[in-house]
Amino acid sequence: MILRNSIFCSILLVISFVDLRKRIIPNGLVAVLCVWWAFCTILTGVACGVEVARSVLAEGIVGALALGGGVLMLCLLYERLRKRESFGGGDVKLIAVIGLYLSLEGGCLALLLACAAGIAWSFIVSLVMRKPAQQSVAVHLRSKKEDPSSFYQTMPFAPALTLGSLLALLVAA
Repeated sequence: MILRNSIFCSILLVISFVDLRKRIIPNGLVAVLCVWWAFCTILTGVACGVEVARSVLAEGIVGALALGGGVLMLCLLYERLRKRESFGGGDVKLIAVIGLYLSLEGGCLALLLACAAGIAWSFIVSLVMRKPAQQSVAVHLRSKKEDPSSFYQTMPFAPALTLGSLLALLVAA
């Protein structure tokens, strides 16, 4: 269990750094998390018996479908009503994978903590990013041919999801 959670958290940290830098969650890393979860579930079956593995499998699939599907439905509803993007597809897939690992209960806690962390981060960024800082970021973004307004309108959510997952794992321990 310790190795499973250590690898899970390590890959989440890598995803967070990629999301912070490039504003994208690589599908390959999400797939690696899925494969690692399946491998660990099979090992659980070998070590603890088929019934335990079935329980872990069922809880993980329910968590993934409920969290990933629920967030996807909310995102689609929001986008239809507001005519603007909410979460990216990578965030939704990552939330589903978190449901695989933490089940429905732990995944809901992780998502709640991630939302709280995201709100806190947005508040801090809005306080710190004043006009002079915005201009220097805008110059940096123009050199990369990016739209400065999009930089302030979006927030990478993978770091918040990682923090929420780490805290949920600590609460469960």
